[in-house]
Amino acid sequence: MDTDPDDNDIQSQVLQTTLASIESNNNEETNCCVICLDTITEPCTSLPCSHTNFDFICLLNWLQQRPSCPLCKASIIQVQYTDPNKSGPQKPSIYSVPEPQPSPTSTHPPPPQPSPYPHFPPHRRRHRSLPRPPPSPDSALSFRRHIYLNNLYSLHVGSNPTTQYLPSAPSPSILSSTPHILSRARLWIRRELQVFTHLSSNREFLLEYIIAILKTVDIQGSTGQAEAMLSDFLLDRDHARLFLHELKSWLRSPARTVELWDREVKYPDVNKKRWDDGEDEEEERRRKRVEEGKSWVDEEGGDHWRAVTEGREENKRLGTKRRERDVLER
Repeated sequence: MDTDPDDNDIQSQVLQTTLASIESNNNEETNCCVICLDTITEPCTSLPCSHTNFDFICLLNWLQQRPSCPLCKASIIQVQYTDPNKSGPQKPSIYSVPEPQPSPTSTHPPPPQPSPYPHFPPHRRRHRSLPRPPPSPDSALSFRRHIYLNNLYSLHVGSNPTTQYLPSAPSPSILSSTPHILSRARLWIRRELQVFTHLSSNREFLLEYIIAILKTVDIQGSTGQAEAMLSDFLLDRDHARLFLHELKSWLRSPARTVELWDREVKYPDVNKKRWDDGEDEEEERRRKRVEEGKSWVDEEGGDHWRAVTEGREENKRLGTKRRERDVLER
């Protein structure tokens, strides 16, 4: 297959950016996060031990697993940080670390408690559930492998004040000029690359390579340049497309940690075929029925469909007769 000269130029630019970044990391003495070994872009201070060798996002991810300082093992009660989105002098913000939940001492579930809302029918609250505990790193990776094995795309979340999702992923120019967004991208990419065991020897290179791609081209542009460049390393174009889709979901999400994103992201049923635009088989059937002049109605008995083609044809016929009668009466 012929390669577009513009694609070659873009790939060359990406490789040059990657090599320059790697060389810079090797040669410059920078303030490095001891958790991710990357440059600190969101400084923070652990309290009360006052260590400052962490990026804020990395430390929050660490505290999801264990509420102790990575350096001195002292318990961390609070984390002091500043908001990178705000310019100029600002008063440090404080994040209070939640107290760890006590381990259950019995395998038997506690007896059911009386409902505080007895006047509501039980089915009104059937969709409520307790927050899931954060998964262990191994279980999180196992779930991510399951996602790629079944080619499951995370469901789209709209952008509004309630969800706080961004309308779209940051553009290459914004990513290039906003260190804390790049740091956030690195956090997710570094975890996600662990899904692919064949990359164990060159994950750090590929991390910088993907960052260079994000700085150069649209993450999911119509020409598919990012997808094409990434598929060479992931050995599968489908995996590359899914990887970029999930990265876009993470960059749009307001989640502060990868663990929080893992808990909030939703996927279609594995038994339903996934379509590139997020439609499953049922949604595709509904869309086709609407295009064919049929419609869906949602009544108390559940979703069902009915054809409205005949009704429309009948209305047209009656309308024509009325117009003919009006003409004759005139």
